[in-house]
Amino acid sequence: MTASISARVQRRRTRRSVTTSATGKIEDTKQAPDRGNDPVMRQCTNRTRTCRTRPVTAIFINSLGPATTRVLRGADRNKTNIAGTIQRTTADRRHRRLSGVSSTRARSVWMRGSATFAWNTRAVSESFGRRVGFVANIGPGWFASVMATGIVSRAVGSAGWAWGGTALLIIGLIAYAVLVVATLLRIAFFRDRVIGDAVNPATGFTYLAFVAGTAVLSAGLSRHARVGAALALLLVATVAWAVLVYAIPALLMVRHGAPTAVTGANGTWFLWVVGTQSLAVAATALPQPWSQRFAVPALLCWSVGVVLYGIVATVVLGTLFGTSLTAQLLAPTYWIFMGATAISVLTGTQIMDQSSVALIATVRPMLEGSTLVLWAFGSWLVPLLLAAGIWRHLVRHFGLSYEPGLWSIVFPVGMYGVGTAELGKATGEQWMVAFGHGEAWVALAVWAATAADLVVTLIRRRRSRESVG
Repeated sequence: MTASISARVQRRRTRRSVTTSATGKIEDTKQAPDRGNDPVMRQCTNRTRTCRTRPVTAIFINSLGPATTRVLRGADRNKTNIAGTIQRTTADRRHRRLSGVSSTRARSVWMRGSATFAWNTRAVSESFGRRVGFVANIGPGWFASVMATGIVSRAVGSAGWAWGGTALLIIGLIAYAVLVVATLLRIAFFRDRVIGDAVNPATGFTYLAFVAGTAVLSAGLSRHARVGAALALLLVATVAWAVLVYAIPALLMVRHGAPTAVTGANGTWFLWVVGTQSLAVAATALPQPWSQRFAVPALLCWSVGVVLYGIVATVVLGTLFGTSLTAQLLAPTYWIFMGATAISVLTGTQIMDQSSVALIATVRPMLEGSTLVLWAFGSWLVPLLLAAGIWRHLVRHFGLSYEPGLWSIVFPVGMYGVGTAELGKATGEQWMVAFGHGEAWVALAVWAATAADLVVTLIRRRRSRESVG
């Protein structure tokens, strides 16, 4: 009887210790026997905490033994971990989806903005390109006008018309600036034409007209005591020459076979010689001590130019004799055949003035003799070129209208007069000096006629565009 009463009391104590509240929490009021040995009940706190397993279930689990209890507890923990992992994965996917949408929208906005900017830039570029479309036809051969104006300026200045020479030099500088800007625009908007001119045997060497024009203006500025500007232009001409004198022949050999290149040889190929000799002219035209410092490099340029003249003359004459001659083929650029000899004469005479340099003094006799030979051959070419012009326009009735190649006549005529006068001074032949000064006025007349033809042509083209518009 006593044992039965004790058991009831013990059960009541246990029931009181594990009483569950309405919220599913365990309230410990007095004691909890065997709590420390119960692995499941240890998850509950000593006072008021959430229990992962209901008390009845905990009692039932305890009755199954320690091994089963550990298995069930591990399953419960795994279930909790799996649920947490699923929640985290779902959240990550939602975040990535939202981030993807945001990045896609941002990328779409960026692409639309880039496309709009590119379209606007292209539209502006095309609009500006149409406005400057006239530069597409301004090829590198137009710098022959600068060459012609610069040398005629020196010719009339040496003949006694000082202010006329200065005015022509200013005109040449203005034309040079305009053509440089036009060339840059042509490179920017009509690059295909620029490359096409470079790889065309008929126009490739016209790029060296830029070198010759720059060097001639440098020599003119030296005569007007503008040494700084003259040195700057000489530097530009030297850099351009160093690039073009190798690049143009290389392009012709790579982009065209040898037979094609030879077939396309014409008078513009002599600009290979003129560009090289023009550096020596500009270098020796500088005042002391610059001309003395550059005397030996000028001599080397002169030597290279003379050798190139022989090579180019052979190729060009072979082309003329190997093809049927037409009026269109016999263009004014063949006057550079004579102009190359004239600038070689001027270069040789200016180098002879630097006899204070030991090497120049040593080679002066050879230099003087070679210069005289070149002058004689150039003089012999003048009647031949005049006859070719008569045959072209009077016999074949080829139209006499403006073309940039006409400046290729003005330059040799002016250079021939200057070279003759300078050679006469170097050799003491006064008749050559007088002949050279007289020929300067012929060069001025040819320059004026060509310039007037250019102005009239530009006016007619503008009126025709206005009438069409």
